[in-house]
Amino acid sequence: KILKKAQEGLVIIEKRHKPTAVLMSNEEYEHIQNILETAEDLVLGFIADARYKSSNKKDYIDIEALLK
Repeated sequence: KILKKAQEGLVIIEKRHKPTAVLMSNEEYEHIQNILETAEDLVLGFIADARYKSSNKKDYIDIEALLK
């Protein structure tokens, strides 16, 4: 019965009237995971862009020089 409810929406499990866990469908979980991964990619992109803009040529090592 609880699993069927979780397929329809979120099921909040409480202990002493305090939320302790949430049941949800696998589809909803994967959707939330995709949103979080996209948000993480955006944040990392902004961080990389800021680092790129604040760096100069001396901050980089030439791959050819490194391999010698």
